Amino acid sequence: MLNTTLNRDFLIAWAAGFLDGEGTIAIFKRNAKEKKEYKYSQQYSLRLSASQADPAPLVRLSSIFGGSVRVLKRGTINYRQMYEWQLGHKSAVLVIEEMLPYFTVKHDQAELAIEFSKLLTGQPITEESLEKREAFYKTMKSLKHIDYDENMIPVQNRIKRLRLVS
Repeated sequence: MLNTTLNRDFLIAWAAGFLDGEGTIAIFKRNAKEKKEYKYSQQYSLRLSASQADPAPLVRLSSIFGGSVRVLKRGTINYRQMYEWQLGHKSAVLVIEEMLPYFTVKHDQAELAIEFSKLLTGQPITEESLEKREAFYKTMKSLKHIDYDENMIPVQNRIKRLRLVS
């Protein structure tokens, strides 16, 4: 029988591999409702999620890291029922940090997510911080578009990853 530390390491490695293929590390942007107390209308958040037809791995992720599993609406009659597991910002950052050594495909996205989380300090939003959040949002989007050479080996993205936090 595995000791608990080794077992936890195994589960984290499994989860990182699963999320490398089936998961999403995303920075979301949405417009806030226009209210007088909001000086800026854009809000940014971090989310770690995975969706698929078989809920079993998603339930396992939830039992390891928390978060919720929900049923997604079906597109048409021909599509199978889909399920989604997700974690919001604070929990997502902790889990991403724990999985970072095991990520391969999403390693750059994970590093960017960790850097992005440092911007969300609870301090008042300034024009400068809003610009940095937008830059992180655009950089994360660019990391999701990977070019491959003729041997199916990933090549550097056309948009160079910027060091966004000094």
